[in-house]
Amino acid sequence: MTLLSTPFVVGLGLFVVGGAALAQDRPAAETPSAPQPTASGMQEAKSETAIPVGLSEPLGPPTDPFNDTRTQGHVWGTMRYVPDVNLAYYHETNPTKVTSDGPSDQARVLYATLTVSDAQGGPRKLFVGTAQTRFSHVSLGSDPRRVLTYQDRFSVMDWKVPVRLGYSSDTISRASFLSRKVNTELGVTVKTAGVDANRAWGDTKLGLGWRAGDVRIGSAATSDGTVYRSTNSNTYHTLRARLTQPVSETTELIAFAQAQSYAYRSTGSGDPVNPTSDVRTVTVGVQHQLTEALALSADIGRARKTSGREDLVPAASHGVGSIKAGYTPSSGTEASAAYMAGVEELNDTGVSNLKTGTWSFGLGHRISSTLATTVSFDRTRVTTLELDGSVIDSKLYAALLWKPHPRLLAAVAFSRTRRQVAEGLQDFVRPFSNNRYLVNVTYYL
Repeated sequence: MTLLSTPFVVGLGLFVVGGAALAQDRPAAETPSAPQPTASGMQEAKSETAIPVGLSEPLGPPTDPFNDTRTQGHVWGTMRYVPDVNLAYYHETNPTKVTSDGPSDQARVLYATLTVSDAQGGPRKLFVGTAQTRFSHVSLGSDPRRVLTYQDRFSVMDWKVPVRLGYSSDTISRASFLSRKVNTELGVTVKTAGVDANRAWGDTKLGLGWRAGDVRIGSAATSDGTVYRSTNSNTYHTLRARLTQPVSETTELIAFAQAQSYAYRSTGSGDPVNPTSDVRTVTVGVQHQLTEALALSADIGRARKTSGREDLVPAASHGVGSIKAGYTPSSGTEASAAYMAGVEELNDTGVSNLKTGTWSFGLGHRISSTLATTVSFDRTRVTTLELDGSVIDSKLYAALLWKPHPRLLAAVAFSRTRRQVAEGLQDFVRPFSNNRYLVNVTYYL
């Protein structure tokens, strides 16, 4: 039995890509409100960028911390246009992510984005991005990335209805979480849709949501350079409901329920398993604004996974939950800390799903009107009910951003990724470490 077979790569890839493709509506430059409990394992990306945030290491700053797209760019009629072009250059000590230190290499990334939104700050927003990566020697990351999303918001009777559509194509890096078996690159196409409906009755708030996606893995390249076509794909649907009830001016209780459904279509992978899978999650939580600058939240619950072929993929239940803290002592400083226990969907013979525990820390600080810094660290431990041992992925990321001119943003960054694997799992999951040094320049047209 393999913990992380090709069908697994498909299942986890769909899960991660789908979550990353459905970014939150809030611009990342805004000061966040109190951290909110969410369904463990279905966290959505915080920002939009042509660079594959959430899929591999970010190649540059995903947002401009000095300006918001609501004030940048050019206004024509009722719409605001914010175009930019970017050049990133970086060096990696182990780009092939092999167990021992592999040959180092350099890469150049050209990318451009365009954000179109209502000039008066309305809900409409169109985002288009494209990126092309070229390594100097090894054949990694050369496929282009494309991103297209559209969002809007409507009112139907007393309901507020945000809508979001998205499309992306990408080559998922070997550093990504889903490629932990053979450290492969995967060519992925993602189509997503999302609709929410929110309504308030006095202080009581109800939020309903639907997410759907079709994720297709068209090709893969192994660490020895072999490229093969793949027809692995998955369609998923998610229904969620969130009920919020304030109990004081600073505290509110939250109940959350979510149902996820997956349909796999995997061929050419040796021993494919293609059952339908269903994951049901229920959590209860509390959110508290301790001071004006410090917000705390916690939630706890259960997630249960069932399969259409439980003779091959067993059912399982896991405890899920999180503890989060957000600290904003000033408008130019943000700090966060969290522990999240969750599950991730899996499509593999004999293994139900993956249980994850993640520690996450982040700090962003505006040093001056033209200089800012950000530091983050994440450590995730992955286990299963059926197999002994664990996989631990950790990542440190630090960046310094400088904006000497309203149209120019420069960044230097360092990241270190490391994968530790229990001895009994090293036939299936390969440990590695890799350092990346980056210089990124953005010019706003």
